Amino acid sequence: MDVTAFIGVSTDRPVAVRGVETTVAAMDEVLECHHVTGTPTLMLKVKTRDTETLEDLIDRIRALEGVARTETMVVLSTHIERSRIALEPGEAFAERPRRSGGRPRRNPGGSDES
Repeated sequence: MDVTAFIGVSTDRPVAVRGVETTVAAMDEVLECHHVTGTPTLMLKVKTRDTETLEDLIDRIRALEGVARTETMVVLSTHIERSRIALEPGEAFAERPRRSGGRPRRNPGGSDES
């Protein structure tokens, strides 16, 4: 896949967010889906074969119930792309949370909580 893009998705009502998240999660081209503050409501990182397939993906997303609008930014080049970062020097890599953007909390006993 040669085209990487970020698609901002604005929903027309708050209750639509969960349905849009569920639907885009099933789309192979969608690598990441983040619920963000401000506008847009969701930020998607996507990869497609070319601009034609990107346009098709955008059309499919715009057709979803609850989607008010999209804004797409195509990546021209990528200088750094990491999948994980260490929390502090010498500490193991943080596991990626399934839904929330927060990192696991430590309880007084030192084990991680989910």
